[in-house]
Amino acid sequence: MKPEVVIFTYGACRGNPGPGGCGAVLIFGEHERAIWGGEAAPTTNRMVLTAPADAIASTKRPVPYRPQPDHKTPRTRQCRWPP
Repeated sequence: MKPEVVIFTYGACRGNPGPGGCGAVLIFGEHERAIWGGEAAPTTNRMVLTAPADAIASTKRPVPYRPQPDHKTPRTRQCRWPP
């Protein structure tokens, strides 16, 4: 089995739209890295979808990944949108 990156994500806003942020923890074997960011007035959906997108973009090379989002939106959107 090929090693994979496990990605735990979270995104939220105060208000909708309103100040928001998102973050992710990437775990690859014994290596762990956290990333985060924010915007002045995004929607909650934008932050929830930005977290896994930024996490995948932050990987140094193409590797299989297993997302573990805090919300169902990334899972349903991942199936509906082309990669």
